[in-house]
Amino acid sequence: MTGNNWGAGLFLLLLTVPAFAQTPPSIDLQYQALSGPLSKPHVEGVKLLYGGELSLNSDVADGDRLLNQYVLNGNVTAHEADTTIKASKITLDGLTKRALAENALLTQKVFTLRAKSIVGTADLLTASDAVITTVPPGESADANLRVQSVILDSVHHRGTLKNVSLYVFRTRLLTLPRLTFHLGEKGGAARHQAMLPVIGVSSRYGTYLTFGSSLGLAASPIRYRLLLPTRQSVEGSLSSEQRLYSPRRSSRRAADPVPAPETLLDRIRASATAPTGPLPEGDPLLFHDFLPEANPVRLFDEASQGGVTLAEVVSVHLAAQGRKRDDLYVTRLPELTLTGQFPLTPVPDTPAGGDPKEFRNTLRHLVVYADAQQTYGSYREQLSSTPYAIRERRVRTQFGLSTRPLLVASNTVILPRISVSTSSYSGSKTAYRYDQASVALNHYFSDLNAVGVQYLASTTSGDSPFNFDVLDTTRELDVRLQLGNRRLVAAGRVRYDLSRSGVIDYQVALSPALRGFSPVFSYNFRTRSLGLGIEVKGITF
Repeated sequence: MTGNNWGAGLFLLLLTVPAFAQTPPSIDLQYQALSGPLSKPHVEGVKLLYGGELSLNSDVADGDRLLNQYVLNGNVTAHEADTTIKASKITLDGLTKRALAENALLTQKVFTLRAKSIVGTADLLTASDAVITTVPPGESADANLRVQSVILDSVHHRGTLKNVSLYVFRTRLLTLPRLTFHLGEKGGAARHQAMLPVIGVSSRYGTYLTFGSSLGLAASPIRYRLLLPTRQSVEGSLSSEQRLYSPRRSSRRAADPVPAPETLLDRIRASATAPTGPLPEGDPLLFHDFLPEANPVRLFDEASQGGVTLAEVVSVHLAAQGRKRDDLYVTRLPELTLTGQFPLTPVPDTPAGGDPKEFRNTLRHLVVYADAQQTYGSYREQLSSTPYAIRERRVRTQFGLSTRPLLVASNTVILPRISVSTSSYSGSKTAYRYDQASVALNHYFSDLNAVGVQYLASTTSGDSPFNFDVLDTTRELDVRLQLGNRRLVAAGRVRYDLSRSGVIDYQVALSPALRGFSPVFSYNFRTRSLGLGIEVKGITF
């Protein structure tokens, strides 16, 4: 069971405890003593095993067959897979299919949740007055979340925290009235990023605060980001991306349909026992990258079957790039990008979870994609050194070939690409074109240690009125290295201009591990800024 399924796992723990009057199959109930009338049995020394997976123990259990209600008291413990719940009392109501755990402590492989009460129904889990940490029980945490209520919706795969406060070293740093997040299906190791506030100091921005989030509007995913500096102007972006087409493939596994869950317990168990990922925790290919910018080789972010997506961006931001390497104020009003990617060679099926050897075999199959991209945007650009601004519309067309990450050794992955990009501009007869070929190579020593190299070669022709639109260099070598252990991780990335023999950009990050979280200190040469983020076991703030 993963962190994304822990809510459903708790439903399983609380709701599948049998009603003594209507015991489901595969139940092994043992007790030291049974007394009282059959309509209201009193059981002492309860030990229960459900389906060979769920175990529950309590000192006492009292039941009411007529109302189908049961109360378990005294050292109540329920355990299933990697999830355990301890409570002073658990009340089960068979009529409403509702379970209540009082003074509960839920422990999962990823986190610990302590709450005054936890209520589980068929679709919802609600915890009140909760404290959430990633530190095992019995150990003090340097950071935790204190939440008035936690609501997990297993139908819409949505989680909501109300009146949530972040405490670090017993000091409240942040309070949010509401925080909503997605409880995704278990998939690859792509890291989810929750854009909570980050504080930074920069010679360009001064002291600044950046924050953002994701939300749904008219069934479309919306993501926003704001940067509030003491210098310069406010920056922000609003973006959305929709998958317009995703081809379906038939496979031998798909030929055997899994029957849809019929009963409440079937649905809960199906959600709580979702298939595991293809690789075990700690596998080198599940690399945890601490650098703010993503690695060019991302094993689980590639669309294996291809498809068509549409992205929209409205933004105003500051950048330092292009031939003049100056501060640029760029506004997109808006930018629309239609992207298509289709495999030209067969795509092998992803093997079942828990078989890392077979998964690596699938990554050794070369899969070639045809890529196409059409971008239309209206832009405004102003250099900090000039009083005037450039306003133009741009149409950019790009075609290319790429591959899925190809495993060339046990933990070595290569990713080649080639593309042709042409941009034309309103009010101008000139056009700007560049042809680019690149190859990236990563070797993973462990899930925290890796080295990567990327080489890019380009040829350019024509001209562009925009500075942000122009390549930094025609020959570039990027090197990134990350070394560390569970206590301290250091990472760095350098972009080197082979044409001018000089460094274009570099980034460094340092992350010491504390009890419950890891602060990430980073420095970006281009934005000349020092930032502070927080890592909490698979989620980046």
